[in-house]
Amino acid sequence: MTIATRLATILLLLVVIACAAPVQPQATSVDSPSSAGSPSQPKRLTIAIKSVPAYISDKVFAGAGGYPGVDLVEDLLNSGLTLLDHQGIRRPQLAESVPTIENGQWRVAADGRMETTSRLRDGILWHDGTPFTAQDLVFTATIEQDRDLAIPPSVASSYQGVDAVEAPDPRTVVVKWKRPYIFADDMFNFPVPRHLVEQAYREDKSRLPELSYWRDAFVGTGPFRLQRFVIDSHLVLEANDRYIQGRPKIDEITVRFISDSNTLGANILAGEVEMSMGRGLSFSEGLQIRDQWRGGKMEIAVEAWYAMFVQWIDPTPTLLADVRFRRALLHGLDRQQMADVLQGGLVPVAHSFVGSWEPEYKDVESSIIRYDYDPRRATQMIEELGYSKGADGFFRDRAGQPLALEVRAANEPEIDVNSNLTVRDAWRALGVAAESELYSRQLSRDLEYRATFPAFQLQRQPNRLDTLIRFQSAQVPLAENNWRGENKGRYTNPEMDALVDRFYTTIPRQERNQLLAQITRHMTERLNVLGLFNDGIPVMVGNHLRNIYAVNQTWNATEWDRAG
Repeated sequence: MTIATRLATILLLLVVIACAAPVQPQATSVDSPSSAGSPSQPKRLTIAIKSVPAYISDKVFAGAGGYPGVDLVEDLLNSGLTLLDHQGIRRPQLAESVPTIENGQWRVAADGRMETTSRLRDGILWHDGTPFTAQDLVFTATIEQDRDLAIPPSVASSYQGVDAVEAPDPRTVVVKWKRPYIFADDMFNFPVPRHLVEQAYREDKSRLPELSYWRDAFVGTGPFRLQRFVIDSHLVLEANDRYIQGRPKIDEITVRFISDSNTLGANILAGEVEMSMGRGLSFSEGLQIRDQWRGGKMEIAVEAWYAMFVQWIDPTPTLLADVRFRRALLHGLDRQQMADVLQGGLVPVAHSFVGSWEPEYKDVESSIIRYDYDPRRATQMIEELGYSKGADGFFRDRAGQPLALEVRAANEPEIDVNSNLTVRDAWRALGVAAESELYSRQLSRDLEYRATFPAFQLQRQPNRLDTLIRFQSAQVPLAENNWRGENKGRYTNPEMDALVDRFYTTIPRQERNQLLAQITRHMTERLNVLGLFNDGIPVMVGNHLRNIYAVNQTWNATEWDRAG
């Protein structure tokens, strides 16, 4: 099947997309302010997440990362010091202000050491009425730095440069750093109550995840408090009257657990669910719901990319080590057509790690090397490497050996499979004998198998700037570290290591973005990873809901409202 035939087949699964909303953060609202309802009537909202979580701790225990939507449930129940809004601007939450160089709360010493100070708002309470203090944050830091616990790598890595966390008084927390770190203002997103967890931690920390605290006894600091946790079914949250930033407008939220897409869609169309939250729905599923749902619309949150990770240790074929071959392969992919068909035309091609919607993009755009679809040029480049096509239409070397490679991807979700097959067909049409390898969820847990793919691993990955660490040598999974590490392609390059290190430790924004431009140039010139297209998350929102953003969906939960 040719690439055109495959894409045309996939296109039949989708509905007309011309009326789709553009990819940009927009609040969903209604025009009539008179329909807000009587203040005497409780305002209730029913949300669905596409998973069945066992507990609430996405930011504390790595295991919950497999539960789509749990991170957003946490945000409703537990507030951190700061948060990002729908435009990517950091705002204070429990803290009085975001630490900056200008306000003196972010200081860099001449010897390279750094100190950040956060002052807590006065009167913060845990949901059980216990005062929230800086000592809770010191305890949180203790847990998040404990290597004996299954802390997510993204959380653990943020502490690499931390020297000490101190609480000089109940409302002040000071973090002392061995070296500068640009994401220091992103600390303490999920504080843990010392008065409820510390004793269990001191007695037997191995059993910490078993505490009922992470389930039906959860206590947080957020705009909503847990009223009920029904395992395998739903959560009920109620407005926190004592929330430090004011009581939410919604009185009660039911969060239903629906892992099946068809069931979720049926509930939305029937009016049983008013909003989806978090990742899970595919674009085709979202479009199908949208075009049948007169009571709501589909918004898009773009927060990741689909990319082809190249194997850098003993690749098969060895020709993959030649950047000219990698460039030819990328020229052989019609990535715009892939984005149009597989993502409904609502997301851009991933020409670089830095997305075009990011504020840093304007400073790196000129450094991006683009590889537009040009199969004729791709063919010529492969021929210049000494290959010629045989009678079967596939390239062979001078010894008559075929130019073959494997394209590996998960066998679910649907977009992973379709992307894999589309890439395979495009390269076969080019004359490269590409074959697909689709692995099961069970096999995905085999870390050695995941690390030792022979040629390409197609995967969805976050492309936030704090995940650049995944391209450093220290993150390479090897036998000696039990195949653990976030560097999917096992790329090692001293220049890249140094650039990322300097990027993470350069505080002035202009200088930092100059380094980001060099990183972008390095990645697009050497093609250590082949970007395909950015990934959008469909978020279904009822027409009667107000002030809902698809990006960083819960940041303004106190302002969520409904008209009727």
